[in-house]
Amino acid sequence: MRKSSFRHVLVCMCLAFIFLVGGAQAAEPQASNVTKPLMSDVTSFVYFTGIGCPHCANVDPVLLKQKIRQGNLLIIEYEIYRDNTNAPLLMAYDKQFDTGLGVPMVVTEGKKDGAVVGDTPILESLDSLIAKNKNNGVVLPAGARSFMSLPLADLPRMPKIWFKDRVAVRKDMASQESDAIKAFVVDGTEPQGCAPVAEKEVALSDDKVVFAKACVFNGWLLLRD
Repeated sequence: MRKSSFRHVLVCMCLAFIFLVGGAQAAEPQASNVTKPLMSDVTSFVYFTGIGCPHCANVDPVLLKQKIRQGNLLIIEYEIYRDNTNAPLLMAYDKQFDTGLGVPMVVTEGKKDGAVVGDTPILESLDSLIAKNKNNGVVLPAGARSFMSLPLADLPRMPKIWFKDRVAVRKDMASQESDAIKAFVVDGTEPQGCAPVAEKEVALSDDKVVFAKACVFNGWLLLRD
């Protein structure tokens, strides 16, 4: 091969290498944005339950110990027996969507017949509800909102937010914290300054979930495995 041809091939190879490296570097910022694809196919349930309710005892462990860890299911739980500050919220959903006032209840759509009430109906339809309601948003009395666009201060009363192997429990109704809690829920990022605590259990009806780690941050208890 002549020297001029060799130089031409070498230059082309160098340019191709620079192009590939530059393209990979340009793609890095998109790859680092993991929250959008992670949350794009999430099914969101608003779940009303009561500790001491025998029907809730059939649903709680299936939802909050099994299904929550198996896929992209996000649950906003409102316990209404021990935490009676949540009871008026059940009435607000009934007034807005005609859900009824029974527990256990799963709300998936912001309309009449958008809720399923009772242990047998919930358990029998659970898989189809999860598959049917991907990317449905969190149903609030004022309308559905995507979790990522929802300021948690707009999430009423005293919720527990379950996702995969973690849960965020609001302990102070006046807390305005949002972004740090959502980051913890979505990808497990523990907020800087989150103070470790010994409280590592969350009570269910006739059951409990025990976590490996727990800390408190700005009015929230954050637990994870």
